Amino acid sequence: MALNNLSLINAKAGNDAESQASAEEAVAIRRRLAQNNPDLYLNDLATSLLNLGAALADTRQWASAVDHTREALDIRRQLCEVDPLAYLYDFRLTARNLTGMLLFSRRWREAMRTRQENRRFVRKIRGAFRAARRRQRSRLNPRPQGALLVGAEEPADEFYRGRVMLVLWWDEMGALVVVLNHPTPVSLADVAAPDISQWETLAAAPPVVFEGGPDEVAPAICLAQLRPGAGPVPGVQRLAGRLYMIDLGSDVEAVTRMVDRLRIFAGYVVFGPGELDLIIDRGDLTVHGTATTEPFHAEPERLHQELRDSAARPVM
Repeated sequence: MALNNLSLINAKAGNDAESQASAEEAVAIRRRLAQNNPDLYLNDLATSLLNLGAALADTRQWASAVDHTREALDIRRQLCEVDPLAYLYDFRLTARNLTGMLLFSRRWREAMRTRQENRRFVRKIRGAFRAARRRQRSRLNPRPQGALLVGAEEPADEFYRGRVMLVLWWDEMGALVVVLNHPTPVSLADVAAPDISQWETLAAAPPVVFEGGPDEVAPAICLAQLRPGAGPVPGVQRLAGRLYMIDLGSDVEAVTRMVDRLRIFAGYVVFGPGELDLIIDRGDLTVHGTATTEPFHAEPERLHQELRDSAARPVM
């Protein structure tokens, strides 16, 4: 990696000879590593070959540049057939580089033939790519809406310290969660908006607005626990078990007959694609099963420690 970076730095500085020398050394090292452990180093070899091809192209050594880039493409085609989800993007990037080099070196027919061959390969592999993506989604979604996320004691990002969160939705496009244990001093009875204050009689103690997160204070999010056997009503979306999300514009009278208790949150937390998975992998948050009564805990300041203690308690 250091030699590849050095080659790129020299290339940007106009030191073409040094750039090429560093790239050649990187290829030699990674070729040896790939021979001993192809699963670990074959894609790294392709990266080094691609960088060497670019360094050679900078000095218009087109024939050699094309040869090294074609070798990188062959490696990535091989990898792509095994794992299209991991390597299809790299294959297409390398294919574009090779076609560009052929065009710059005036090998027009070869460029067009190479482009057609690569397009045929992409079309052939696309079905496997989509199947792999579906499998990835199915692995992701054991963490469904309604899952509890518990902040670490010493997170890398202080935002997650002491927080308990509830997943409202979570898929390959990102995630939306609400913080469960941050009550505000604002009583529901004091909220000017009638679509919030009218729900006060159903609110779990303490009957205040909770801070759900830093993103978008309005519209508020309402979580409710429905009564056993309660049927579906308009404006009510099930998260897990008897835990539902209620549209605050719903008919209060119709919903009241169904609801045991509810809690209202101002704001939420939005995560981009894959961001929540990375935070969990880093250890800032832990998935703690599916929520039941936790969103309505009477002493929310104790909720985080109780969940941490229950996770640490040995199973008898």
